[in-house]
Amino acid sequence: MRGEYDRAMDFVRLDQGSEWSNTHIVDALVRAGREKEALLSARPMHTAPWQSYDMLLACVQHKPSREIAAMAAAVQPVDDPEVNYYSAGYLVYCGQTVAAIPFLERSIQGNYCFYPAIDSDPFFTSVRSRPEFAEFRSAAIACQNNFLAQRAQHPR
Repeated sequence: MRGEYDRAMDFVRLDQGSEWSNTHIVDALVRAGREKEALLSARPMHTAPWQSYDMLLACVQHKPSREIAAMAAAVQPVDDPEVNYYSAGYLVYCGQTVAAIPFLERSIQGNYCFYPAIDSDPFFTSVRSRPEFAEFRSAAIACQNNFLAQRAQHPR
């Protein structure tokens, strides 16, 4: 989330071969603008938790927009708010901006305070100036401020 993709790859490779590692290698490479490398590393998942990942691969492969839209429609929020944030980013990257909104809502509701990441996350570049995303940014700042206030009340 800090844009240190080569450093992130060092950690991802520690779990090389796992589904988690396979998805995060592709994620980091796409975020870094290294789409061709991402495609070489990609392994389709085709399971429910990874629907947004498969859609991301289709976008990197420049599949037809109607195919992307159909894949986006199949992506569903999950219980993990961090996964919902990632899915929202993939949806925006794939041009499915409206579909990303419920995922960001679920992230905030789950107390995943994605500020300041959303300010530098390359997947959200195209929508940062849109009012609804400014609202999510504000909600993420409030989420983080609430967390920090609670942490200050309960020091270790």
